[in-house]
Amino acid sequence: MTENSFSRSPTPFGKPSDGTKEQSSTGQLSETPSESPKSPTSFLDSQEWLEMSRQWNEATEQWKTEMEEWWENLPTEDQQRAFYNVCRLIYEGDVMKRRSYRGVLYDVFGWGPEAYVLGMEARYMDLHNLLYDAVEGDTKYTQYDLDKINQELEDAAEYDRSQEGVV
Repeated sequence: MTENSFSRSPTPFGKPSDGTKEQSSTGQLSETPSESPKSPTSFLDSQEWLEMSRQWNEATEQWKTEMEEWWENLPTEDQQRAFYNVCRLIYEGDVMKRRSYRGVLYDVFGWGPEAYVLGMEARYMDLHNLLYDAVEGDTKYTQYDLDKINQELEDAAEYDRSQEGVV
């Protein structure tokens, strides 16, 4: 990958100090660079960032193509075994153990930090969050709350039935 200016420079915002002095508006010499400091987000508009983004996108597209080819070349039985185990482990980690994204990858699958980006690229983080929200929604209400909601619904239905034929 391309080295960015932030890693080479001891000065803020990637501006190397050349040690030159310039005259300020008050006429005094200062050691500030002639340009005003860039904002912390200006790097996102730089050629370095655009090049790193291009390389990242190219690498992830290549990985995706390789994985699709690998999958298509697996015998159906091996595809089904992989599918079974991935589903089983995701269910165990996300539903049964209620682990975090990292917790599922590291503790349930037994992988290390190298799997973090892999899971992100595969959209597992999205699935993890959907599962978490779904399970959370399922356990959000106590039985008392559910009974109260059901009673209110029954009362509303009874009221509706009592209004039939009333003009």
